[in-house]
Amino acid sequence: MKYESGKPALYRSSKKTQRGFCPKCGSTLFALDDDSKYICMTITTLRDKNKIIPEFESFKENSPKWNTRF
Repeated sequence: MKYESGKPALYRSSKKTQRGFCPKCGSTLFALDDDSKYICMTITTLRDKNKIIPEFESFKENSPKWNTRF
């Protein structure tokens, strides 16, 4: 993963999870569990969404009806 500018700020949101966000605008970028080999990224952080094939979608039941991508 490559960042456009600088590095994300991190905060611990639970005992096992860190979250990354843009220190300039506050946009959420990702969540990272300490014991996981995966990073959970927000789809809005990707420049070319066609290069990434998601393996799962969290909270799909709360997705807007217009979101038919996944």
